Amino acid sequence: MLCVGVFSSHLAQAKDIPLKIMAVSAGPDKSLCQGDTTMLTGSGALIYSWTPTTGLSAANIANPLAFPNFTTMYILFGTDAVGGITRDTVIVTVNVPVPVNAGLDTILCEGQAIVQLFAATPVIVAAYSWYPTTGLNSGVIQNPAAAPDTTTLYSVVVTDLNGCKSFGDRLVTVLPNKTYNIGDTSICAKDTLNLYAGGGISYSWHPGTALLNPTDSTKTTASLIILNDTILQLVIIDSFGCVINQNIQVTANPLPPVNAGIDTIMLCRDSVLLIATSIPGVTYTWSPGNVIDNPFSPVTWGRPWYTGDLTVMVVDDVTGCRNFDSRHVFLSDHFLNVNISSRDTVLCPGFSLPLSANTTHPVIAYGWESLTGNFDNIATQNTVFTPWGDGAVRIVVKDSLECKDAAEITVYLDRFWVQTIPDTTICFGTTLIMGTNGGAIFHWSPISGIDNPNSPAPIANPSLTTTYYVETIDALGCYSYDTTTISVNPRPVANAGNDRELCMGDSLQLQAYGGDSYDWSPATGLSNAFISNPKASPIVATSYVITAYNQFGCTDQDLIRIEVRPVPVIVYGTDASICQEDTVSLFVTGADNYAWSPITGLSNAGTDTLRAFPTKTTIYRVIGTTEYGCTDTGFVTINVTDLPHPTIVGYPGICEGQNILLSVNEGNTFMWNTGETSSAITATPASSMWFTCAAFNGVCGGEIDSFFVEVWQNPIADFSLSQFTQFAPIPVSFTNSSQFANTYTWDFGMEEFPVYEENPIHNFPFAGDFVVTLVAESHKGCKDTVSKPISLVNANLYVPSAFTPNASLDNVNSTFKVGAYGILKLHITIEGRNGNLVYESDDPNFEWDGKIKGQNAPEGVYVYKIVAIAESGKKFEKYGTLTLIR
Repeated sequence: MLCVGVFSSHLAQAKDIPLKIMAVSAGPDKSLCQGDTTMLTGSGALIYSWTPTTGLSAANIANPLAFPNFTTMYILFGTDAVGGITRDTVIVTVNVPVPVNAGLDTILCEGQAIVQLFAATPVIVAAYSWYPTTGLNSGVIQNPAAAPDTTTLYSVVVTDLNGCKSFGDRLVTVLPNKTYNIGDTSICAKDTLNLYAGGGISYSWHPGTALLNPTDSTKTTASLIILNDTILQLVIIDSFGCVINQNIQVTANPLPPVNAGIDTIMLCRDSVLLIATSIPGVTYTWSPGNVIDNPFSPVTWGRPWYTGDLTVMVVDDVTGCRNFDSRHVFLSDHFLNVNISSRDTVLCPGFSLPLSANTTHPVIAYGWESLTGNFDNIATQNTVFTPWGDGAVRIVVKDSLECKDAAEITVYLDRFWVQTIPDTTICFGTTLIMGTNGGAIFHWSPISGIDNPNSPAPIANPSLTTTYYVETIDALGCYSYDTTTISVNPRPVANAGNDRELCMGDSLQLQAYGGDSYDWSPATGLSNAFISNPKASPIVATSYVITAYNQFGCTDQDLIRIEVRPVPVIVYGTDASICQEDTVSLFVTGADNYAWSPITGLSNAGTDTLRAFPTKTTIYRVIGTTEYGCTDTGFVTINVTDLPHPTIVGYPGICEGQNILLSVNEGNTFMWNTGETSSAITATPASSMWFTCAAFNGVCGGEIDSFFVEVWQNPIADFSLSQFTQFAPIPVSFTNSSQFANTYTWDFGMEEFPVYEENPIHNFPFAGDFVVTLVAESHKGCKDTVSKPISLVNANLYVPSAFTPNASLDNVNSTFKVGAYGILKLHITIEGRNGNLVYESDDPNFEWDGKIKGQNAPEGVYVYKIVAIAESGKKFEKYGTLTLIR
């Protein structure tokens, strides 16, 4: 028996070769949970096609991912290398997770209750998992107890016996405690404690007997005085009905002990020693503080002026608790008083003062004291005091009851001591006033050289060195004396030199003689007014007075006059700007003679009118001179602008449609034959042409440069491709029809290396949409690109050319059927030689058994026509002949 198969129109026909069909396998059955994914494992074929495609990641690969929503049987069609088609099935069982109910949401009061969670399922499951586990006694049981601190959404994950998971939620809302918390506290024993609670709608304090007012036990406030540690209980009910119990520990801190001492009688109304005792770690404060020497010391002196209590307060440094004690001080009517017969007194130095102590009643002891003088007797009622400085004199007396009193005066020495002027040196012929610092009567000696010897400030004019003596008596009758020596020095002889003259703005050197130092006046126009030879630069005629000083500071004066001659003010031209190789006129007026410099580029350097033609920027100076030799100077700047010499820089050739960049190397303004005015231009010439540019520096123009640019012709890229079937894989021939090119680059849209053949043949191994691109390049490097799409279909039919319907013999090639992949729909008709229809089917898996209306069809050649729709949606037709052999 002969078996012949037709593979495709682009494959070679193979006759007289037996076919071996490989069996495809869809792999073992699968089981998954609803919503999960598994991988199918097809094998044994070259091309695979799964159906149905619902729930698959891809239908044309061996191992697609499957994620059906319900149990599904998938059929796998496999095509081997020779076109044989077999199929296999696999069942994907979808297990539905067990439903779970975590219960109704619950509301709790903060910190007061526990809720029992429960995950209800209709069947037995394998495991429970609660999260979060915060507040749970277990996270892996069906019914954990929950005591969360805050509102929490508890979720449970139930794993059934198939390993599938389902989920449930239960919200446990924790109502916040909005009441005011009262912490434990402490107070000092016997103090009053006020407590306040809030945020609730009812309150209950226990025990109520501890409160100052027991009727306050249902109010928000509570007041109590405690002697010992006490525990109060507060019960609050808030607006949510939540009950808050709070125990408040109130600690009674003990009061520190204190003892201010025994009561005292002050017999002499002097002072009392205060001693307070307590425990360590306390602070003391006596009151009233204005009669206490140190009110913050436990041991101090009190000096009250009336009968009353002196109270000490002690404060515990740790607890702040305080306690008090008082000491009563009684002032008796018996007291001693003393005064001194003299008030504060001023004495002349060396004088003495008699003193007497007077008392309210007899005393038994006297004691005089002073640090600034001597007494003739310190232990008597009457004494004589001789001071040597200012200071206090004090008497202390004591009576028979040991009461004491004291009195004090201050004795001052007369501090007046006449002073005249200090020793002084004067120059011969100078007078001065010899003043004093005060006094009532004056006498000066010797009387020579002074105008009034009895004046407090006589005028002295001695002709030689003299010492003067002054005697004074002040208002208290105290005498004092002083002296001063007046030394008389000789004077210098000053010489300023002869009168001079100069030009305005100039200076000359002055020279003075006759002294050791000098002072010029006025200082205007002088370099230094305190040297013998300053430089003088007056702007008007000036008379300078020189004061010469000798080594004794005595002076003499002389005068010099300086005449100032006017300086010419020349008028000359302003600065000018010229181009290189140009000339400009210069002129000057205002003086008698002129000199120009530098002389380079000038027509005549000694006249008032001339022409300048410098080759570079030059500053010319002109000096004008008068008959007195006074000069003025002027400057004229001739700015010379260089002439630019441009050179055009660029590439000499471009491809059609390209831009060229041209630039000029000199100048600051430009004019191109294209109309542009920048130093660099971009042009797109349509054909070869000359470019010219004139360059300028300001208004100065230079040479014109030219540049030729050649425009090269672009190639024209084009190609055609050979006729081919619509199935892949397939080789495709490309015919290059490009013009004006000599190199070529092909890209077939498959991420491969470029191909540089002129007319390549490329094999497309799989179906798809491709863009083939050809880049054609000329010998000048100009390029053109063309791209064309190619679409190849991943579908095919394998139609045999003959079959033998003798199934009763060997069941080999006994029916006519086709191998197909990538086919969505198919319609086949088979006609006899006379054109009559013998068979028709819309089933892609059809099989014709060689019968016509139940009767064996005769041997012979039949014509078939197949119209197919690929999975890509592309429609194609296939015609051919079929030989029936019996």
